[in-house]
Amino acid sequence: MNRRQLHRSIRRRAGLAALGAAGVLGSANVACTPRATFPPTPGTQSVEPWVAPIPEVMATSLRYTRTRHAPNEPMVFNLPPNVPEWIWNNVQGRLGEDARPMMPSDRVAFEVTEVRIDGARAEVDVIYPAGGDLFQLITVGLTTDPFQSWRPTFERRWRIPTSRPVSNWGLWVVREDTDFPPVNPQPWQERQ
Repeated sequence: MNRRQLHRSIRRRAGLAALGAAGVLGSANVACTPRATFPPTPGTQSVEPWVAPIPEVMATSLRYTRTRHAPNEPMVFNLPPNVPEWIWNNVQGRLGEDARPMMPSDRVAFEVTEVRIDGARAEVDVIYPAGGDLFQLITVGLTTDPFQSWRPTFERRWRIPTSRPVSNWGLWVVREDTDFPPVNPQPWQERQ
């Protein structure tokens, strides 16, 4: 093998190694992201609401739905039951100063009902006020690229009337071990 053939062979192998490394790194981005839903749906893997990117895709979908379909309505939002208060605050911060959680006395709100994450794609179901007492469901599709924000790429409006949202504010999970003292204290603990 002369020098020219050796040089070609080394360049070819280096090119294949670089191509293989790019393939491995590209698949690592997809392999590290869950294919899951929130709230849990039977037969699918579920994810907790504080796991990234759930708060970001909820806020992005709420903002998109309001901007496109009900820009004159106030940004009153509702999240699924059992979402902790700090996630409500996180979503509110992402939506801006004029946003606030839905309270039991509110009649109009934008409500996230389900989030589905599949790698760099997500779908969020949002109930929105469509005028008067009419509420409808929209599915907002989002995508992202590495180190980029999520952005809406499609919408699917379901032209079936939906019931008015009911506030889920305050319906977060209470952790008995941290929120309540033990009923029967251990012998080394003081009794009150």
